[in-house]
Amino acid sequence: MQNKNNIPNVLDKGRNNPNVPNLRFKTYTTDWTKYCCSDFLKSYSTNSLSWDKLSYEDGDNVLNLHYGIIHNGAPTLIDTASYNLPKIIEDMSTSYELCKNGDVIFADASEDTIDICKPVEIYKTNGKSIVSGLHTIHTRDYKNLTCVGFKGYLFSSKAFHKQVFRLTQGTKIFSINFSNFREMSVSIPQKEEQLKIVNFLSKIDQRIETQSKIISVLESQKKVICYQMNHVQADKISFSNICEFMPKTKHQSGDGVDNGEYVFYTNEENTNQTFYEYDFEGEYIIANTGGKANFKKTMGKFAVMSDCLVIKIIKENTTQFYYYFLQYNKDYINYIGFEGSGLKHLNKDWLLKMPVPILNNAHLKYMVLLKKLDQKIEIEKSMLSKLKAQKAYLLNNMFI
Repeated sequence: MQNKNNIPNVLDKGRNNPNVPNLRFKTYTTDWTKYCCSDFLKSYSTNSLSWDKLSYEDGDNVLNLHYGIIHNGAPTLIDTASYNLPKIIEDMSTSYELCKNGDVIFADASEDTIDICKPVEIYKTNGKSIVSGLHTIHTRDYKNLTCVGFKGYLFSSKAFHKQVFRLTQGTKIFSINFSNFREMSVSIPQKEEQLKIVNFLSKIDQRIETQSKIISVLESQKKVICYQMNHVQADKISFSNICEFMPKTKHQSGDGVDNGEYVFYTNEENTNQTFYEYDFEGEYIIANTGGKANFKKTMGKFAVMSDCLVIKIIKENTTQFYYYFLQYNKDYINYIGFEGSGLKHLNKDWLLKMPVPILNNAHLKYMVLLKKLDQKIEIEKSMLSKLKAQKAYLLNNMFI
């Protein structure tokens, strides 16, 4: 069947060449060549500047690529014209190698094995000075085997990550170093095919970025509407008059959590393994009380750690409204409702005394808009998940 969109085609690997990926553009038939990473990658020293030495303010200072940036949403291909990197606060006459187009920066440490050795490639410096920072490995293809952009996807592939996983070290924080690269290999096609792959996958990345921006705009609109709704003139009542806190049933076995049988809510800083299971009818609001207030709405079977409160709204058909009120008044709640000298915790008694508005007709008009926005956001998030799944599938099958 003719491939009208010229997208990758599934190949029978046993038909001709064993060293080709499962999914490949139809016009290419030659073998990919296998290399040890150390055969063509050279590493450079990196700095150890922490976040307090960096700033996003305007200036001409050297840009710094920190491992936290890689873990927190940096694109596979970094173009400084569209992606903002922090600057080193003090002027830096450095001995560190400046990044060039095509350099790959790996995060050398992670709490999650999925993100260990996560790469980004410097796609376009646009004349700006960039150095590789804390917990990173700065590498360059000194043999010019690859085109700019290809390595970012190559080193994001499942084939490469499986090798990384076998070499990671640590129990809580996983790490890797450049000497490990001598034990890892990759297969590389001719540059013409590399460019085809980069152009194809970068378009998917652009679509993912656009989809993320759509969701961000919708969520910003939702915050504005919630703010307006929460400032409607209304009679007030103590929260204790419309809610009750559910009793906790202690569980020690985590089977239901581990196998995804039900949703699990926790404060990320909590190390206590005791959790509480709920299986009641109706809707609930989960208050994460550690560090800062965060609220989630849930229903059906779920579990919470000991630092979470489970709130049931007893006033009929108002759970969604009070969830919006709590979630979008967090600045107020964080300012007033916390106590403790170390890790602060939201005070249950304060929540009960907190004045909340009584739902009225003016609120209901905003609720109609918010429900429509929620539905739209869920649709857009579903689309984003599908795009990310598509990219993951391609990374798993277009590389060996």
